[in-house]
Amino acid sequence: VSTQSTWGFLVCLIAGGYFMEYAVRDQFRNIMLMSEAERVSRGRLDFCQELLMKMLPVDLIKRQQYQGQRRASVSSVEAAGGWIDVREQASCLFIAVVDFERHLVHGNEVGLLAEYSRLVAMIDSAAKQRDSVRLKIVGSTVLVVSGLPNYQLHHCRNLASLALAVRTRAAGMKLLFSLSMGLHSGPIVGSVVGTVQQIYDIFGSTVNMASRMQTSAGPGVIQVTARVQAILDGQFRFSKVGVRAIKGCADEEVYTLEAFGNVDW
Repeated sequence: VSTQSTWGFLVCLIAGGYFMEYAVRDQFRNIMLMSEAERVSRGRLDFCQELLMKMLPVDLIKRQQYQGQRRASVSSVEAAGGWIDVREQASCLFIAVVDFERHLVHGNEVGLLAEYSRLVAMIDSAAKQRDSVRLKIVGSTVLVVSGLPNYQLHHCRNLASLALAVRTRAAGMKLLFSLSMGLHSGPIVGSVVGTVQQIYDIFGSTVNMASRMQTSAGPGVIQVTARVQAILDGQFRFSKVGVRAIKGCADEEVYTLEAFGNVDW
């Protein structure tokens, strides 16, 4: 009887050890699977975060995260007010490819769009170095703003410096096309627009005037208003063009931005 009890005990001990090892391995496998799922989930979250940062200004995303809990508890009308930036002084710069459509009809669409992508990447890099934001692309035109969504004291100087840098770098890139640019400073309102697909956009007569400066500028020209010239006089060199009739606006004294001045910032 003692021998049978001993063998029974050993069998139970071995069987228990086997099932214990199986249970431990199964639990470890589940942990590994959970960790893998968590890694996949984290990877997706990082991807979405990276994509969002490419779609909206980084400072605006930080504001969204900070205001998220508060916005969830207020009405849509009240919440919308939290997304509006009103600036008495800010600047915007339009950069456009001259005769973009004419270049497209020559059967070099792939090469042209590849060059355009290189240009936009260069603008993004240069804008980031100058406290500016490439806000959006509309066809062959790029819009850059400084002073929104975050306040910038030297918004006009930032974009004047950017315009000169883009012109110089574009010449070095030997692009298939030339650029025209327009710059203006004044009151600008910025806001997130839309619910399903959101975009941060800017509004006001200042934006319209900057656009008119670009559309009336020739190839390789950075055209600015008298207001920009007055703000940056001495810091940059300008050439006076004269008074021009601006579509949809009053007649405006116009200048071209030529180069940096001899002032140390």
